[in-house]
Amino acid sequence: MNTELIHAARDGDLDTVRYYLKETKAPVEAHDKEGVTALIRGAMKGHLELVRFLVEEAKADVEAKDVYGLTALISAAERNEIKVLRYLVEHANARVEATDGYGSTALIRAARKGRIGVVRYLVEDAKANVEAEDLQKWTALIWGARNGSLEVVQYLVDKAGANTEAKSNKGWTALMCSTFYGHVRVVRYLIERAHANVEARDYNGHTVTDLAFLSWTCGSSVKKFLTVDRLHSLTWIGTSIFDAFIRSLSPLTRC
Repeated sequence: MNTELIHAARDGDLDTVRYYLKETKAPVEAHDKEGVTALIRGAMKGHLELVRFLVEEAKADVEAKDVYGLTALISAAERNEIKVLRYLVEHANARVEATDGYGSTALIRAARKGRIGVVRYLVEDAKANVEAEDLQKWTALIWGARNGSLEVVQYLVDKAGANTEAKSNKGWTALMCSTFYGHVRVVRYLIERAHANVEARDYNGHTVTDLAFLSWTCGSSVKKFLTVDRLHSLTWIGTSIFDAFIRSLSPLTRC
């Protein structure tokens, strides 16, 4: 019975969901082997009318979590289901800062997936904490940079005022993450427009340039931008261009 209820919610079959809850007395908090309830499944699939019924009539727990710590709100945010997300925030009073098993909020997971519409809604309307960190101390900005979502990164910096120098538990900034994973457009934006600190070091003493050459995923375009291209734009008064470049490297990269 529980399986059929969850499947009906997945399919957005409101009549069947109503039947199982009212006629067979299936518990509204019934869940599958991964802890997913009818509400969570309906939310992640974007079935607004089903979600409204489960919340308002069936009195489903909007803060219920699956085995991964995902709530209906987090699931809707990650899946880009903005209408469901908006309903859960504005009418069901779902917690915007609820976290999953990894400490990620809805904003962090949306930024990680590059869901710019969700990110914008959570920041502007739901007043989500832009500087929230997961268990590894990764912020929404760091995740957006790590996955190369330039639109998300630009919005978080330009509109939401995200801290470009926030560091993960390894001491990595958004610039370091975008460099290591080879996202040249994000790297260029963070340096040229957001003025991210290119001389910052992680907790192992590595600079951005070090990470570019240590990475197995960083392409030649990022390495070229950080070295050759930047040499042409350095204009440090009283210091030669070459010396300025060398000063930005750690001993590891100079060798």
